[in-house]
Amino acid sequence: MNNIFLNPDLKVKYMEDFVNKVLLCNDEFWDLDENLREVLSQINSNPNLQTLYSRKATPPKERGMMFSQTDSYLKLTFVKEFELKILRDVIPECISIFTDKSHESYCTYQYYYPDDNANYREDKIGRLDLGCLNDKDHFRVNHVRIELDTSNLADHDKFWQFLNQRLSNLK
Repeated sequence: MNNIFLNPDLKVKYMEDFVNKVLLCNDEFWDLDENLREVLSQINSNPNLQTLYSRKATPPKERGMMFSQTDSYLKLTFVKEFELKILRDVIPECISIFTDKSHESYCTYQYYYPDDNANYREDKIGRLDLGCLNDKDHFRVNHVRIELDTSNLADHDKFWQFLNQRLSNLK
C-alpha cells in the first residue's frame, strides 16, 4: 500500500469540488450546516490541509430526520509534513478536551490509508455532483477521521470551534 499525501494538484482538485459543489449543494441530506460552511472554509484556507467529508451532530427533527445524530466528524487529509503535527498534537489535545470520564462524551480518531470510495456507485453517478459520492478516488489519500460523540449539542459547537482554530492556524 502506497502513501498518498495532499499535494498541490490534489489540493486544487479537492478545492474545486469544495467551492463549486459542496458549498453550493442544497440537497436536504447533504447540504452543510451554515456554521460548518465557515469552519470548513477556514480549515481549507490552510494550504497544507483539506477537508474531505464531514457531519455535524443534529437535534431531532432537524433536516427532516426523525432522530438526532449525536456524532460530529471530520475527515481530513494533509501534506506529509503535517502528519505528525496532527497525530501528536492536534488529535491528543482534542481527545483530552472532549472525552470525559463519565463516557457521556468521547472523542476518537481513525487513520486511513488511500482506499476506494465506499460511497461510490456507478449507478448513482449524477444524482448529486459531489466528489465524496461520484469520485471513486476521493479517499485515495492518507487521511484521518476525528469524531466527537455526545448528546450535548453545545459540545459539538465547541468541537468545531476547536478544530477550526487549531487546523486553520496550524503551521
